[in-house]
Amino acid sequence: MSDDDDLFRAAQRGDMGTMRRLLEQLLHKDASLSVFDSALRVAIWNDHGPIVTEIVRLAGHNLRLADHMSANDSGGNAWTTHLMSAASFDSTAAARSLLLAQSLDSFGYGIEYAFGNAADHGNAAAAELLIPHVMSARGSSSSSYLPSALAIAAAEGHAHVVRILLRARVSVNWIDWDGHTLLHHAARCGQSRVVKQLLWYKAVLHSRTRGGQTALDLATNSGRFATAAVLRRFAAKENTG
Repeated sequence: MSDDDDLFRAAQRGDMGTMRRLLEQLLHKDASLSVFDSALRVAIWNDHGPIVTEIVRLAGHNLRLADHMSANDSGGNAWTTHLMSAASFDSTAAARSLLLAQSLDSFGYGIEYAFGNAADHGNAAAAELLIPHVMSARGSSSSSYLPSALAIAAAEGHAHVVRILLRARVSVNWIDWDGHTLLHHAARCGQSRVVKQLLWYKAVLHSRTRGGQTALDLATNSGRFATAAVLRRFAAKENTG
């Protein structure tokens, strides 16, 4: 069995002692740096934050590895690519370690791409970790980016991500270019749980799109009858209240 195989198994198990020994040996032998990428990927998949931290530490002390991990490509750099992977797998310990690898500016738009991966996959823990970084990187422009991500989460039915974004004070009544609110997106896709959640957060029930449709219209026209029933019940309570 090769050192590479041993390394990947150690990364999978989270065996720090074996990992540290093998990583040092591979660096001493000038092994292919792609081995480090692969080991990092395995550690991320298994959310072994300490292993990720160790590879980050080695990169900080080895110029050849540091240059490899920071090399620009179409996706930014290797740290950014791995952060996006951590967000997709909801590997929050790994993502936290990766955020320590570079300054926020070094990630560029990779922070947003990573957050988008978390929101799209319904990974609430990773999304919660990344929100402050997105807001810090974006500044005032996060006011348009985060609601767009929230609309995707609402349409996909990722209730935990929706709740996290609403707690981050993203407007529940944000409206997109076509007049669709978050409630419209959730209703059209039949996401009854998210619809209830948005209504609890005081979403406007009767808001209309540019085409004049309410959330109830979209749910009904899309054949989302269970969601339409939720909206009707809520409207009835509103009228009797």
